[in-house]
Amino acid sequence: MANINFVLQPSPTIPQKLLTNIHDVVYNHNASSLLPLSVRSIIHLVSSSNRLIRYPKIFTESLIHRTFQIHSPTMPTDARPVIFFDIDNCLYPRSARVQEHMAATIDLYFQKHLSLSSADATLLHTKYYTDYGLAISGLVKHHKIDPMAYNREVDDTLPMDQLIKPDPGLRRLLEGLDKEKVKLWLFTNAYITHAKRVIKILGLESVFEGITYCDYAQVPLVAKPHREMFEKAEREAGVSVGDGRRGDCYFVDDSALNCRFATEWGWTVVHKMEEGDPLPKQPVAKYQVTDLEKLRECFPQFFKSSEAEGKNIGREGHMNGSSL
Repeated sequence: MANINFVLQPSPTIPQKLLTNIHDVVYNHNASSLLPLSVRSIIHLVSSSNRLIRYPKIFTESLIHRTFQIHSPTMPTDARPVIFFDIDNCLYPRSARVQEHMAATIDLYFQKHLSLSSADATLLHTKYYTDYGLAISGLVKHHKIDPMAYNREVDDTLPMDQLIKPDPGLRRLLEGLDKEKVKLWLFTNAYITHAKRVIKILGLESVFEGITYCDYAQVPLVAKPHREMFEKAEREAGVSVGDGRRGDCYFVDDSALNCRFATEWGWTVVHKMEEGDPLPKQPVAKYQVTDLEKLRECFPQFFKSSEAEGKNIGREGHMNGSSL
């Protein structure tokens, strides 16, 4: 992997004395185009080398809040297939009611900042979600709101530690995937602070090799199910589609819209549903599951041999296979 050397310069938010405390980082980020603007303003790419850096949290609110590995834009591709996992309502059940809390908080934001009634806020919120995949996309495009302020008032205020909890069973499932055979990658429309918070609460911090997230500070804002977001995910995960490798991309998501696009894009898709959900009129994915344990049956080739042998999981959940 090619890493990037940086020259760090003092700024009002980064005194010179703090620059001496910068150490190595972990995790992935595309340094050339995806760093928040506040980071790009004080970091200058100068060459490729083995140098990595850490940003202390106190620098500024819009910096990356935890540790992320910085990849070169021209980093070598990885021959392993990639399974991209959505986070919200996918790695935890919809019954956790995070979606309801999020929707209520977004509606309040619309009411407060756009001076709308409760009913009008809900209507506009729904329209922007339908049109753009994210409410914030419509807010940025049509109302020029500050996306980082939105993140602080909406995503970061959700009481996630009260809504979800560690999931040892999910961790065992994911650790049963052979990382010599497949790369595990997070792919979310959430901003990095929310994504990292959820993964930490679930106890999955060391399971995934990287993350592609919706960078609220990026202009224009890019999110699933738009083509640019899928290209971004492939690029950051090291997939070279020029080698005909789009078929090596696998995807697990609860959104029918995202699943439909990913299927059309050429990925192998698992639509994560809930018990009792009606089946889509038109299939949006090769597989439909109500329990992530069914991934053992969808992708047996990626599980460690000790996991695959004799484990015909009997937990309830329907799965439709290649006939879809």
